[in-house]
Amino acid sequence: MKRIDSQYHFTLEDIKKVMRESYFDPSRFRVQINRGMEICEKYALQELWFIREIKYGEFVWSQASVREFLMNEMTVSDLDSAEHHVKTQSGCGRHRIVAKVLFFFLVFGEDLWDRHYREEITGDDIVKEIYDFIEKSEFKFGEGSFGTEVLEYGHEQN
Repeated sequence: MKRIDSQYHFTLEDIKKVMRESYFDPSRFRVQINRGMEICEKYALQELWFIREIKYGEFVWSQASVREFLMNEMTVSDLDSAEHHVKTQSGCGRHRIVAKVLFFFLVFGEDLWDRHYREEITGDDIVKEIYDFIEKSEFKFGEGSFGTEVLEYGHEQN
């Protein structure tokens, strides 16, 4: 197994700041996402932030390495793309699938999109790889929570 860890230590305040200033700024809601998408994305981020470990094939990512991806690699486009690629109904558990797809994009997305633009693979191939990742990965979800204030970021009443 190839254990992937991080030398950085990110705190809950770090992710809250990034969520407020980048991912869930009120201006984004007016043109990009609706309330359902927003809540799903926030819960997906919460699941990844408090993950204990992720295993896929010969790779194992620690909580610290997942947090590093969220803090240093993720873009709004990654977040929205993950949410848009999950075609299941809203409801209990959907955010965990979005979390898995988001992590897939953070780790493998750049290479996949490069291959797609070079016409080495199709959009259908990317979807197949997403399904393969969801089926074969093991996510050990944690028990932590951002708290209510984080889930309400971005709304005019705040």
